[in-house]
Amino acid sequence: MPKRILVNGGSLSVNGQLVAVPNWDSLTAWTHSWDVADSSTYADDGSGWDIDPATRIETILDRGTNNMPVQRDNGAWGNTVGQTAFPGAVYLPGSQRFNGRAAAYHDFLAELDVPEFGGLHDAHSTLSPNLDPEDSSTWFNAPNGYDTPYWCAMLCRLPNGSAQTNGSAWDAHQGYIGTTVSLISNVLGTPRRWGATTGVAPGTAWPATGVFMDDNVTVLIVTRVDGSNSFMEINWRDSNGDLVTDRTDFTLTNYTAKELYFGFPHTTYWTTAGLKLGLPDENDIDRVREWSAQFMPIGGFLAPEG
Repeated sequence: MPKRILVNGGSLSVNGQLVAVPNWDSLTAWTHSWDVADSSTYADDGSGWDIDPATRIETILDRGTNNMPVQRDNGAWGNTVGQTAFPGAVYLPGSQRFNGRAAAYHDFLAELDVPEFGGLHDAHSTLSPNLDPEDSSTWFNAPNGYDTPYWCAMLCRLPNGSAQTNGSAWDAHQGYIGTTVSLISNVLGTPRRWGATTGVAPGTAWPATGVFMDDNVTVLIVTRVDGSNSFMEINWRDSNGDLVTDRTDFTLTNYTAKELYFGFPHTTYWTTAGLKLGLPDENDIDRVREWSAQFMPIGGFLAPEG
């Protein structure tokens, strides 16, 4: 059964005094650490996809130990669905969804006919640390990927209206052979719940938490990928401002971490993400949760950004 923990407030303070907020990359010895505040951007006139001009993300530094920056598509991701290169996510210098932090928004581009995704499917701006999802030389620990155990965390929010349809935090292309765990809605059920998956082959488990997806809350997702000892933890602020933590234990199999992406057939807002090899230390998770609490507004409607 999930466990729920109520934590009042959530401010980082010592003896009642606010202390300086550390950087995301300093919270633990991340293998990969991405913070949208570390973005380089470019001006996109929108002509390639018949969309509005926008400032978009070119690349985001990786301040982890295995340097693989997140980058916009060079054409390889678009080629998987017979398209030109996908643009990078819209850059938001200060998002209300994260109490003024810089954020990425993976906006809608077009509706495509993609047999791989079962027909018509929305396409969105895309970022990935892996330059080509079909070239194993660009994967993590090329060409075989990272073995388990590993854990990952992401501070994100679903865009308005996406909670009941195509909600996702991060996903992976090589799911049919097993790859980095996806932080995504469970396949079945309405309304949808947060869950995890590592493949789309028949019989592949899509374990779900008891937490319904809600585009009115900013969430920190923490997931441990370790076979029968796996879990997913969802953290958010409720309408009272209390931090709620819900952790669900489950089993994740067929889970080698080969690659991942943000956006593509999904849409999301996000500000930080990280992946770390080995088993998580609860002290590390506590630091990540406490840090993230500063950037979670009280739950409620926010107008679209970007």
